[in-house]
Amino acid sequence: MRLAIGYVRASPAMLRVLMRAALWVLPASALWALLPVVASHRLALDSRGYGILLAALGVGAVASAAQLGRIRTRLSAPALLVAAGGSYALALVVLAVGRSTPLAVVLLVLAGAGWTAVLATLNATAQLILPGWVRARALAVYLLVFQGGQALGSVVWGFLAGLLSTEASLLVAAAVLALGTATVSVVRLPDPDRLDPSPSAHWPAPELALDPDGRSGPVLVTVEYHVLPDRIDDFVQAMTYVARSRRRTGASRWGLYRDGAETDRFLELYLVPSWREHLRQHEHRLTVTDRRREEALAEMLARPWRASHLFSP
Repeated sequence: MRLAIGYVRASPAMLRVLMRAALWVLPASALWALLPVVASHRLALDSRGYGILLAALGVGAVASAAQLGRIRTRLSAPALLVAAGGSYALALVVLAVGRSTPLAVVLLVLAGAGWTAVLATLNATAQLILPGWVRARALAVYLLVFQGGQALGSVVWGFLAGLLSTEASLLVAAAVLALGTATVSVVRLPDPDRLDPSPSAHWPAPELALDPDGRSGPVLVTVEYHVLPDRIDDFVQAMTYVARSRRRTGASRWGLYRDGAETDRFLELYLVPSWREHLRQHEHRLTVTDRRREEALAEMLARPWRASHLFSP
C-alpha cells in the first residue's frame, strides 16, 4: 500500500481521477443520506413507498449499465459526466422543492442512471491508465476516496439538514454538484489513448562487481547526463516526468543537480528502499509510456546516460 500511495501521489492522471471522484461523490451522497427523510416527511410515504423510490434508483442504474456502451459511442467522457451531473442535480432539486411521488420516481430513475454512468466512467478510466503491477492497490486507494467521500458527505449533509432543513441541504448539495460538474473542462479525466501502461523492460541489466542480497538497501541510484547545449531547457522540463516516473515505480527520494564546472553535465539521484525494489523497476514496473519519454529524452543528450548504484557499507 505504501507503493500504491506513492504511485498515486506521483501520477497526475490518477490524481485527476480521484479529484473527479471526490467532486462527484461528496455532493451526490446527499441523495442516499436524505432520501429516507424525504420519503417519510416530504412525500408522506411508508416503507413500501420508500422501497419504490429505491427501486427507481435501481432501475435507472441497471438501464444505464445496459446502454452505457451505446451511449459512449455518442458521448465523450466529459459530455457523459456533464449529462449525469445535470440529471442528478435536477433530481436533488425536485426532491427538495417538489411533493409529487411520480415525478420523484422519474427523476430518481435518471439519478440512478447518472450514478452508474459516472462510476463506470471513473472505474474504466482508472483501470485503463494503471499498470498491472499496481492496479489492484491503486484501485483500493480510489475506492477509499470514493467510499470515504460518500461517508463524509453523508455526515455533512445530515448535519446541514439538522442545522437548517432537509430541503436546504438538498439544494446546497445540488449547487455543489453543479459547480463540480462545471469543472469537467478544467479537471479533465485523462485520455487512456495517450497512455500505454503495458510493461516495458527496456533498462539494461545493472553491471555490478558486488552480489547484493535482495534485501540490501537503501540503494542510491545515480544517472549522469551530458546534455546538448541548445536542449538544456527542454531537458530540465522533461526531467519533471522522469521524477514522477521514478517515484511511481518505487523511489522514495529524487533530485536533479547541475555541475557548476561542466554546465552541460547533470546528475540525477534517487533513493530506492532495497535492491529488490530497484530490480522490480528494471523488470516490470516501467511502462511503454515511460520508454517513449526516455527515448525522447535521449535525443537531447550528447552521449548516452550512465547509471551507477551505491549501497550502504
